[in-house]
Amino acid sequence: ASGYIPIHFILFLIIGFLIYYLIRKTYINGLIIIYELLMKIKKPFIQMLIFLIYPKEIINILLAIMGKIKVTIYDFWKTLKRKNKKME
Repeated sequence: ASGYIPIHFILFLIIGFLIYYLIRKTYINGLIIIYELLMKIKKPFIQMLIFLIYPKEIINILLAIMGKIKVTIYDFWKTLKRKNKKME
């Protein structure tokens, strides 16, 4: 293009702006409807993906491991508090 802006580009921008200006209310209403639809199907879609990617047994195993880690950290923290009280 040798550094110049072709007339086609300018006309494309002007026509695009005019089309948007004339139908912007319809466009915005359509976007709102699409957004509401996506919000309604978001949770079932995520649950379906999780079910397809991870079987229920693996999720149960991971939750059990996380529970054990939580209990271990809690016990460790309690032990540290007891030792600090004895040192005082």
